[in-house]
Amino acid sequence: MTSISAICTMLFLRKSFWMITIYTFFIFHTPFLFSSHCIIERNIIKSRHSIMALKTVEELILEQYDIKDHYDESQMIWQYRIVDKINGEEKAQIQLSFTEATVAEYTTSNHWFTPSETTTVDAINVRWLTSHQKGLGSLMLAYGVLKMKSKDPKIKYSVLDDDSDQSLHITKNIYSRFGYSPVEAVTRTGENTVQLQGPEKQVLLTDFVKHVETMFPGRRGRSSSRRAESRSSSSRKAESTRSSSRKSKKANSSL
Repeated sequence: MTSISAICTMLFLRKSFWMITIYTFFIFHTPFLFSSHCIIERNIIKSRHSIMALKTVEELILEQYDIKDHYDESQMIWQYRIVDKINGEEKAQIQLSFTEATVAEYTTSNHWFTPSETTTVDAINVRWLTSHQKGLGSLMLAYGVLKMKSKDPKIKYSVLDDDSDQSLHITKNIYSRFGYSPVEAVTRTGENTVQLQGPEKQVLLTDFVKHVETMFPGRRGRSSSRRAESRSSSSRKAESTRSSSRKSKKANSSL
């Protein structure tokens, strides 16, 4: 009888030990598991936004042009071109590569004029961008960077050396419109101009995607815009008709 009691006690203690172990595990690890799940969920959402933005830009280009791509294996450079559908004439070109870059760790929204600590990260490097037709440079830049992002979704930054004619302008610069800003703090020289410490510029790709979504809304956004314009036009026509009707009634009453 004593041995049976001892066995029962041992089984009870063993069961209690495992219950306490499991309980302790969940108590201490649930916040971590929940946090990991949230991070994964956010990354999936960000990746989805990037893919949808790429699809939108690609559709906009293919409405009138073709896209040609080439990979130079010896230099590890990707080249994308927008060409005429009929004669194949080049309209815009971008060259990009993956690189290790030095970027600023911004701690303020006024980072253009505030010095920051720097760190080294993997990034998408825009090596060359040219456009022979107004408006295609922006589409080419958006397509190229997002296409590279689709090859390596873990990449968080894009960098470039801004040697453009508008490199000293804050708002009139094509790269500024996509969120690129100087790695080193700059000095203001005018209302819309700055003195650069160097040509290096950077952008977080999450910010880049947001700018692309704003500049090139998807079909739903374009449809909503067209519907709004249509409603506005209909409203103006209706108001014009009512105004004409009132003027006609006044004229008749004066007779």
